[in-house]
Amino acid sequence: MQSGLQAIFATLGALLALGCVHGPQKGSVARPDSGRVRLASLPVESDAFPQLAEWMNNLLEEARVAGVDDYFRSQVTLEVVQLSIECVDPTPTCYAAAGRSLSSNQLLFAQIQGGSRRRDKSVHVTVTLFDADTRAPVQVRTRVYKDQQAALADVEELVQEVTASTGGPPEATGAGSSQARAPAHSAGTSAGTRGTSR
Repeated sequence: MQSGLQAIFATLGALLALGCVHGPQKGSVARPDSGRVRLASLPVESDAFPQLAEWMNNLLEEARVAGVDDYFRSQVTLEVVQLSIECVDPTPTCYAAAGRSLSSNQLLFAQIQGGSRRRDKSVHVTVTLFDADTRAPVQVRTRVYKDQQAALADVEELVQEVTASTGGPPEATGAGSSQARAPAHSAGTSAGTRGTSR
């Protein structure tokens, strides 16, 4: 009896997950309402840096991009979307398929990774704006911070760089206006070391 209930719950969970990412699976993303462009922001999760993940999710949800008409916040992470469509590689093909599954023309997502050593408190943050129609990234930026506090003070500017409507990639200039809106404990923290930009 118990195993039967577990099977039922597992099936329901799978159906709910798929329901969050349903949509066309082939071809370019359909643009409803006379060519309206839709952007999906996907949440990021991090057990090692939960405050940073929460702040990043707020920034991604509030971000606005030139040429986009409608915004949608996914309830599941990019990894979950990719698992549901059985395309888990970090490639343009899989990202485009994820966009199609969300019925979105563009994706905005972040990745948070800690340092490689045990006592290394550094944080690598990457923000990507991806065009599912062209199957190519529009902007990708990566920065390396000395710790979570430094990242909290600066990532708003990082998101703004990725979503900026101006031509070439802007140069990083530090914490910008982030300290005014970031969680209170990050105020007064110096920005981390600038990482690589791609």
